[in-house]
This record gives sequence, C-alpha cells and structure tokens, in this order.
Amino acid sequence: MAYTKVGVGTVANDGTGDPIRTSFQTINANLLAMDTKFTSSSTLIIGDDPATLGTPAGFENTISTADASNASITIAPNGTGKLIINAASITTPTNTSLTVAPNGTGNLIIDADLVTTITDASLTITPNGTGTIILGSATRVAAALSADSIVSDSGASITLTPNGAGTIILAKAATASAGLTVDAIASSSAANITLSPQNGGGELVFATDRFRVTTAHTPASSKGVTGDTQGDVAWDSGYLYVCQTTWTDGAADIWSRTALTLATW
Repeated sequence: MAYTKVGVGTVANDGTGDPIRTSFQTINANLLAMDTKFTSSSTLIIGDDPATLGTPAGFENTISTADASNASITIAPNGTGKLIINAASITTPTNTSLTVAPNGTGNLIIDADLVTTITDASLTITPNGTGTIILGSATRVAAALSADSIVSDSGASITLTPNGAGTIILAKAATASAGLTVDAIASSSAANITLSPQNGGGELVFATDRFRVTTAHTPASSKGVTGDTQGDVAWDSGYLYVCQTTWTDGAADIWSRTALTLATW
C-alpha cells in the first residue's frame, strides 16, 4: 500500500482531524507496509515510488551507516540464497577501490566471464604483499585462464604454479596452435620444466631458426648416473651427447657421443 498520512486538521482542536481510532489504524497500516517491505517481501525497494513506501524522510537512493562511523553493511541471503544485483555495473567513488573479501576461507566465485568494458583496457589482478594468484577448481579437472597476453610489471616475474600433480595446459581449438610468449620460463630451484604437447601426436615446435642450450654438461661416463633419462641431450667443448636409455643400474652404456670440430666450411 502507499504511505498514508494521519489527518491532523488545519489547526489544533478544530475538529477536522482523524478520530483517534482512525489515526492509529493509519499508523498500523503504515507500519505493516514497512514491516512487509523489510522482512516479508523478496524485494526491498529504496526510492521515491509512492506506490511502495511513499517518500518519508530517509527513504532515498542510498543505504548508509552514517550514524556509525566506519560501520559495515551486511546483506545476508538466507541459506543457499544469492545476492543478485540487477544493474549493469557496480561503481565506486572516483579513484577508490572496490574490495570483495570473502570471510575466513570463503571463495569469491564468479559464474560468468570476467571482462573489461573499456576498449583496450587491461584487467589487473594484483595479490597483496607476497600473495599469489591461484587458479583452481574443486570440481573440474583443470582451471582455465584465457587471455591474449599475460603481462607483469617492469622486471617482475610471472609464475604459473599448478597445485599438486596439476599441469599448465596451453589449449586452443584443434585446428589452431596454442601460444605462450614470454622472455623466459623458469622453475623453482632444481625443479624440471616439462613441455608436453597434448592429444597424442602433438609436437613441440620451435618457430625459429635455432634454439640454445646455454650450459655445457659432460656425462659422468658412457654408463651414466642416476637421473640420466632417455632423450637427454648435452654438450661440452668436444662432444654432443645423447642419452639413449634411461639409467637403471650402471651396467650398460646409455650415452652416445659425436665429436665436435671447429673447421672452415
């Protein structure tokens, strides 16, 4: 119902105001309308629509904790209910941040694409302090991140760290190749970097006229040592080495080598 005023007459005791019973009936009806809007209805309407609550003082287009400095506003759907925002955008005052902070171990779940609406604008996700950006999923096999580029601040590293036995997969449509453009790919101390094409017959393709192994290594002997694995390639000033069989017990020869010579040609 609409907000209804109590008739109080023109001047005191002029006999034109509402009777006491009628006045309190009007008050009860107004309170019931407010109670319905704030507790019973699935929709809380804040504004100047006279068909809802009318325009009493305080019912404007802002929810504020003005009477309690730095106090929080909590909107808590019941049970598994959701907070649904029927608006095109959520904005903050000029140059202020928008912080969405789940409580405790809660997660921020976005069931849609995360995009920037400003042409050519960047989407920046910046962890606080030594925090990291974690792409994870409890129900899916792999977490996915799709972007034309991942760019760090000047001189900063980009670290992609799968959890547990997870892998970093670069994927596109079957008719296209996946691409990763970086100046360097580095692992943690002594950890391996494995580049493994998916879908069976995939190949690791170097789209350049050369590749470089920057550190020389001389196998301990033709029989190798623990850790030598089939497919290992090494070089030193005299030879190019290829490990043809993974080391097992040191009894068999597993490395072959080809002499390298410097000559005019």
